[in-house]
Amino acid sequence: METDSGGPPAVAHRPEAPDGFNIGFNDGLAAGQILHDAHVHIIRRRHGAVPDHWAAVALWFTFYNFCRVHKSLRVTPAMEAGISNHVWSVRELLEAA
Repeated sequence: METDSGGPPAVAHRPEAPDGFNIGFNDGLAAGQILHDAHVHIIRRRHGAVPDHWAAVALWFTFYNFCRVHKSLRVTPAMEAGISNHVWSVRELLEAA
């Protein structure tokens, strides 16, 4: 595909062009790296592509605080804060949602 000027079209004029990008970097053992290298994620984003984004964020937040035992705490953050008295299962989390 070429433009009237004979060159390639600008990205902004292509219908499949993303509206934005998320860029993430992983570095170090805490990020899951064993060998030191550059590990970059580039994720294309489009408006309206993820209509339930906030629901997904809320689900992850709740999983992180109620279902995941943290190494430094040795309990979940919810248990440390006195909000829960046990580690929630994923089933329990989804049933409460």
